[in-house]
Amino acid sequence: MKKIFFCLLSGIIATASSAQILNPVRFDYAAVKKGNNLYELHIKSMIEPKWHLYSVSNPEGGAQATVVKIKDVNTIGALKLNPGSRKIVGTIEYMVCNDRQCLPPKEVEFKIKL
Repeated sequence: MKKIFFCLLSGIIATASSAQILNPVRFDYAAVKKGNNLYELHIKSMIEPKWHLYSVSNPEGGAQATVVKIKDVNTIGALKLNPGSRKIVGTIEYMVCNDRQCLPPKEVEFKIKL
């Protein structure tokens, strides 16, 4: 009886450990000081081999484009921060595919310290 229980338990553990959540993209964020109260924001994506991340400007009817949103700001470019602000907060919404599958769109939050 113990052998049967052990075999069943081993099978359940093996099945559960093989079910992985795919996350083939990782982002790094940085702010580079360019002058007095002037920063350049860098968002770098590291993508696992054979996966691709969609552009910020995809043709209509295609896959979902990558969208970078900065909280409380409507446009990308020069932006004004409240006095004393020491971080930029926003989200990146993206979609990735490989030659066999596409993952559902995902949104990640970021905070970049100034």
